[in-house]
This record gives sequence, C-alpha cells and structure tokens, in this order.
Amino acid sequence: MNWLRRIPFRIQILLAAGTVLIIIVVGFTYAHWRALDEALSRAAEREARHYLQRIDTLARQALLTHDYEQLQHRLEALLADEPVAFAVIIDLDRHPIANYGWTEPLERLPQASSRLNHHGQPIGVWRQ
Repeated sequence: MNWLRRIPFRIQILLAAGTVLIIIVVGFTYAHWRALDEALSRAAEREARHYLQRIDTLARQALLTHDYEQLQHRLEALLADEPVAFAVIIDLDRHPIANYGWTEPLERLPQASSRLNHHGQPIGVWRQ
C-alpha cells in the first residue's frame, strides 16, 4: 500500500471512479446478456412447439390411414429448409414410421430437454 501513497490524490480519485464505472458496465452487460439469452431460449421453445404441433398433425393423419410413405415425404418437405436437426416419429410399439435427419438406432435418441451439439451448434430436444 506504500505505492498508493505516492500517487497524487486526484489520480487516486480518477482510478477509483474508473474502477466503479468498469464494474457498473460489466454488471449491466451481464444482465443484458442474461435477458437476451432467456428471450432466445423462450423463442426457441415457441418455435419447437410450433413444429411439434405441425408434425403431430401429419403423424395423426398418417397413423389413421397407415400411409407412412406419404408421411415420410411430408415430414421431409416440412423440415427441409427449417432449423430442425432431426425428427423421429414412432408408433405405439416403438417402431419408427418416419424420420428426418436421424440415422442411428432408436435407443440412442436423446432424452427430452437434453442439450446436444449438432454441427457445432447447441440444440434442444423436445418430445410430444
């Protein structure tokens, strides 16, 4: 603390004020970042529910008519240009009837609310 006494009082005041300002800016930046992250998470969940509803409608129609080939085509058309990494539709006996982007066995399907990486991007997993 001896070195602090050698610094003129005016500079000590400026250093203290600068430190306080830096702490305030860091605090506001962190709070803004958290709010933005939460807003993006809520938007992703809304979009996922939207896709789940559309896929659910397609699956119900196909399960009633047993037209699984048409379901596969409609699922691919629905998700082709969308930010969905994969979708798997299974029947009550846990047999896959259509999928998009999933080539592994059903046992390797991630649990709901899992966090994964797909091509270096974080993704969420939802089930219905």
